[in-house]
Amino acid sequence: MKIKDWFKKVNLYSKTNLYIYDDCYIFLEFLLKKNRIWIEININKNLDFKFIEYLNIFLIRRLRGEPVAYILNGYYFLNISYIIYPDIFIPRLGTEYMVDFIIKLIKKKNFLNILDLGSGSGVIACSIAKNCPDTNVWALDNKILSINLIRLNCLKLNLFNVYLLKSNWFLNIYNKLNFFNLIVSNPPYIWKKDVCINNNDLRFECKYSLVSNKKGFEDIIYIIISSFIYLKNKGWLILEHSLLNLYKIIYYFKKYYFNVCTFKGIHNNYRFTIGQKLLK
Repeated sequence: MKIKDWFKKVNLYSKTNLYIYDDCYIFLEFLLKKNRIWIEININKNLDFKFIEYLNIFLIRRLRGEPVAYILNGYYFLNISYIIYPDIFIPRLGTEYMVDFIIKLIKKKNFLNILDLGSGSGVIACSIAKNCPDTNVWALDNKILSINLIRLNCLKLNLFNVYLLKSNWFLNIYNKLNFFNLIVSNPPYIWKKDVCINNNDLRFECKYSLVSNKKGFEDIIYIIISSFIYLKNKGWLILEHSLLNLYKIIYYFKKYYFNVCTFKGIHNNYRFTIGQKLLK
């Protein structure tokens, strides 16, 4: 079967799922180790039977709604390739905006000690460590699966300035009071009754990484309050969040921090808030 003939098959499904066609290019790039331009130039090339089998399996899984990152066990974040497992939260494009901001802030302020709370796959911690090699980055998560995955990604990227911590938020790091220059987190912030939790790709993701009590606000308020005692004076807290609890988040930030500001991500929505610890 030629590449163009397989895409004719894909066209039958792309009418009802607009993303399938582009996703299938990703599958081909993954299997052939070629980019999209090469594929389009060689559209008449015959595919090996084993490739067709893999492509069909990938297509079936994607049509069921399974995310591409889980199908290929990989994900690109800030143009860096990461390993990712099912049951680990998949980073979103909006998080890249936040991390890009953080990297610029770290370089400007010459921060040394960074904490990534609820690190998941480790893309935030690893991106910071790779772009700011003079920093020490602590990647914290309470799942051993995440800790092992972060370790693999560090080995893949040849990173030696990332330190792994297994802890339920701050419970196991009581010895680092007033220690961090910056704390960052993309915590669970979806309300369990939000209809989006059972739609599309989210159906396949770990609910533990997505859902928080008190209408999605419980973990955020805990982090805002607790981070204060772990930050050095003039240190920064940066949280990613949704629009749902925006005004509550701003209220609690202003209650504990100074220089509070909320930034927009993709789709022009407010996506992350920052605040600085300043003691009089």
